[in-house]
Amino acid sequence: MCIGYLSCQSTSKNTKIVVNDYIDLGSVTIGDTVNFSIPLINPTDEYLKIVAVKGSCECITINTCPPGLEPTKNGTIYATYSSKFERKLAGVLYKSVVIKLDKKPFLHSVSLRVDIK
Repeated sequence: MCIGYLSCQSTSKNTKIVVNDYIDLGSVTIGDTVNFSIPLINPTDEYLKIVAVKGSCECITINTCPPGLEPTKNGTIYATYSSKFERKLAGVLYKSVVIKLDKKPFLHSVSLRVDIK
């Protein structure tokens, strides 16, 4: 899927809204689920609208997400990882969650690590 972005507004190129860009979900047995959260922060003096949040596969469900972040405020995305979609895979897998904003930089990502047992 290709997505193009154009905006007249922009925040700093160094704006980072994810507090941690790596989350280790630990060991999971096939068929189990793990709830996790992604802490966010808006370090700017502008409102940042969250346009979309997507997991890298059907194994990630975004449960709740704030519509945006007020200047200098925090927020949290709550999500669930389900290993039932991994079928009979075992070992360490890497997934991701991508957050799309209405201002530059548009895309922010979080890497997830899970060890399927």
